[in-house]
Amino acid sequence: MEKNNTSSANRKPADTARSQQTPEDAIDLHRQADRCRRLARSIGDQPTVDLLNHLADDYERMASELDIKGILDTRH
Repeated sequence: MEKNNTSSANRKPADTARSQQTPEDAIDLHRQADRCRRLARSIGDQPTVDLLNHLADDYERMASELDIKGILDTRH
């Protein structure tokens, strides 16, 4: 059986940003950032912790961009 890699949990931040373009998707990106941070807190390997925190920052940045886009879109 082929694995479906289309869920946001299986995408890299850059892939997520390209495929999700609505302000509502910002919620999913914020949740993904939370997952990365929660996982980072449970791991003892510092390089992995650093990577997960970096990914979380990327997800938060993208979510913020979508949040701003949503605010600007509603003004028109």
